[in-house]
Amino acid sequence: MLTRRNRVRGTAEPPARQRVRHAPSGSAGRAAAGALSVGSALGAALTDRRLLGPAESGLLFKLALIALLLSAVAFVWPRVLALPLAVVTGWLGLAMLGKAWTLRRQRPGRAPGTRRRDRGTAGERGK
Repeated sequence: MLTRRNRVRGTAEPPARQRVRHAPSGSAGRAAAGALSVGSALGAALTDRRLLGPAESGLLFKLALIALLLSAVAFVWPRVLALPLAVVTGWLGLAMLGKAWTLRRQRPGRAPGTRRRDRGTAGERGK
């Protein structure tokens, strides 16, 4: 008997149950979607790209309060914001440096993650 992956299995034993893998769409996915929505509304408000309605007024009010609170904290206690900002920007810098290093080591014209195929020996190429 052949299984899903064309593996030979005896017929005496029952087939093993496959675990169903789901896409990770928990709270992290909802948080990312919410951040994207907030970014879109904030960008639209700052650049006048589109007309904002009353639904976005509450969100913009909260963002304005957060911005004012952060500026007050930065004015009174600069280290409270400077140290986390330094850590986050340092982490982003290291991540970008790693990505740049990976991209630099790739050969031009090859897709990422692909390997060069072995062309065989010189005597086999002519066949």
